[in-house]
Amino acid sequence: MDATQTGLHSGIDDPIWHLSKILARKKAHEYNCLENGAIAVGTLQQQIIAIEKDIQTEYNPHPRMFKKLRPLIREYLKHERGNHRQFLKKLKDATNITTDHNESQHAQQFVQQITTQHNTDTKRML
Repeated sequence: MDATQTGLHSGIDDPIWHLSKILARKKAHEYNCLENGAIAVGTLQQQIIAIEKDIQTEYNPHPRMFKKLRPLIREYLKHERGNHRQFLKKLKDATNITTDHNESQHAQQFVQQITTQHNTDTKRML
């Protein structure tokens, strides 16, 4: 069989596959947690397409690779969306305690603590 027809994981495709997965995970986090414009609130399908375009632009993988990569992108996005929803819920709960000045300072410290914990957890995942 010709090396150009072997499929997803041969020769130069192995590093491209690996780098594509890493970029997909980073973009899933970026599009859901960094609030960088309209795509941060886009539908799941819009985000999948945007990530596929980013990967295509960056690495130009074989088109058949996207068939295997698409379910991973969907999984990464669902995970990030769940994490972000939990983060926003904790943030909302923390900001409801702002009636007294001391409570306000405590809430700000709590929000900073949650933000730091969320960023640490996200970095570990990446």
